[in-house]
Amino acid sequence: MTEASPKQLAESLLGPILAGASVIGLRFGALQLQFEPAAKVCGEPYVNLSSAWSVFAARPDVFPEDESDVVEGSENDEVLMAASLRHKVVFSVEVLDPWPHLILTFTDQSVLYLNGKNDRYEPWTAGVAHAPVDEQLQVIACPGGDLAFVLPKAGAHNSFLLTPLRDADPLRR
Repeated sequence: MTEASPKQLAESLLGPILAGASVIGLRFGALQLQFEPAAKVCGEPYVNLSSAWSVFAARPDVFPEDESDVVEGSENDEVLMAASLRHKVVFSVEVLDPWPHLILTFTDQSVLYLNGKNDRYEPWTAGVAHAPVDEQLQVIACPGGDLAFVLPKAGAHNSFLLTPLRDADPLRR
């Protein structure tokens, strides 16, 4: 069998954590969305809004290619836009290719776009925070377009998230 691509791995890890989850809060500093999970995960699902991002009322025909294509508002505007996502439920999670833009589509058809293209810093991170070290899971969009992963330890509660990967690729067991 073929090994999962980084994009497929990111979607298969973030999908069970975020699909069905609702936005329940914000953390300030580097703006972070917090989610009430639908799945029984150990910890708190989150998405860091570290790069340019935007909310669309519906899925656009074309997403921005990089940060310069996203109209950024003031810090207050961004907080208000993030707060407008409160109680929205994630329907699907998608990572675009070749740049790892993160797309969250909500049940009301609105879309959160997070730019994944930056040569200097990590445009976004998502995963499970506030969990014991063995339970932590992170997907990190890296400078230059790569994805990096922090995976829960085998046997940990959150290791159930790795099951689809083991089923698809016998070398990951």
